[in-house]
Amino acid sequence: MHRAMPSRGAAKESVASRFRRELLQRCSGWRTERYCAKWSDDSYGDTMNISERKRKILKAVVDDYIERGQPVSSKDICSTYLPDVSPATVRNELSALESMGFLSQPHVSSGRIPTQRAFRLYVDDLMELKPLSDTDIQIIDSYFDHKLTSVEEITRSVAQVISELTNYTSVVVKENGADMKIEKIKVLELLGDNALVVIVTSGEVLKDNIITLPKGIDEDGIETANKWLNKMFVGKYMSEFTDVSEPMEQITAEFSGFRDLYAQIVDVIRKIKQHGDKDVYTTGRSKILDYPEYTDVDRAKDFLTKLDRKEDLADMLTDTNDLEFTVKIGQEDDNLPVGCSLVSAKISINDTTLANAGVIGPVRMDYTKVIGVLEHIGTILDNIKADALLIEGDTPKKLKKKKGH
Repeated sequence: MHRAMPSRGAAKESVASRFRRELLQRCSGWRTERYCAKWSDDSYGDTMNISERKRKILKAVVDDYIERGQPVSSKDICSTYLPDVSPATVRNELSALESMGFLSQPHVSSGRIPTQRAFRLYVDDLMELKPLSDTDIQIIDSYFDHKLTSVEEITRSVAQVISELTNYTSVVVKENGADMKIEKIKVLELLGDNALVVIVTSGEVLKDNIITLPKGIDEDGIETANKWLNKMFVGKYMSEFTDVSEPMEQITAEFSGFRDLYAQIVDVIRKIKQHGDKDVYTTGRSKILDYPEYTDVDRAKDFLTKLDRKEDLADMLTDTNDLEFTVKIGQEDDNLPVGCSLVSAKISINDTTLANAGVIGPVRMDYTKVIGVLEHIGTILDNIKADALLIEGDTPKKLKKKKGH
């Protein structure tokens, strides 16, 4: 189970505003039902009835625990967060929050630590999203202020900058053969009757596909075929040719002579879609060892073992319910390492999702920093557009920033 974050909206609306605006929506329908199933008698909606003072105290506990990683006492809360509230009142509220399942107390004489349930409420409603520092913004911008020559370069840059700025392990999943829009198609004659099919999509250039040319076709025939193929394929999504039972019905009588050529290219697209796997990049695997929770050898082994399970990582990051931001906390996903959370976001250019990127770190990770980093990366990539590509042999597809950015 996981709670999904709202998608990036208009440029003028802050992430915090979207959190608040969509809060009621996130607390209704199937998501609430799944949360109720997890927490039995207490539904997520019931947490909205927590008093304002309890919410402030719970937020203080989570903020302090994220920063220090130590149990939080009433003295800590009064001295640092709520000096106007008496220690006795704070102790009573801490006890009440513990009975509600939001806090636990490792030892009778120690302070409290937030539970998974507390982190869920914190992420969904209590945390205050803060702008990134100028230094952080400059670092992110430096990764994308040059021409990007491939989707792989973009995804690797995303993985590196996320890990660098958050000090957590970053994961990026790039789906090969996703349902991308076809921007250009070209058949290039090779030796004999063979030809290379180059398919330019909104996400990448696919050029490792060999077909057999129709018998008797000459250079002029190939040029005519290319014009017709672009008319038939450009502007359409790959699924329009792979998810129909009779794609041949789309051929007009005028070009019936290219039926075999058309069928071969549809077959190429189908193979790309059916056999396209996922590329999974991880950066900063050892950074989890910087956190005291993972000085335990068994926990560290569990973390590193689960990072090696590429398919599970891919499933976690791509299971987003079609929303752009997703947060999974602790046991909300069985594939997460023990005591970890995942924050992920879609990476898109030209309204086409190229990959899903995120970080895996302790449940007490700095969610505001992580979300801020992912948000700024998303904003930068929203302002990148693909060059018009004229295929000349192996000419690479390039990406550049839109003018004015």
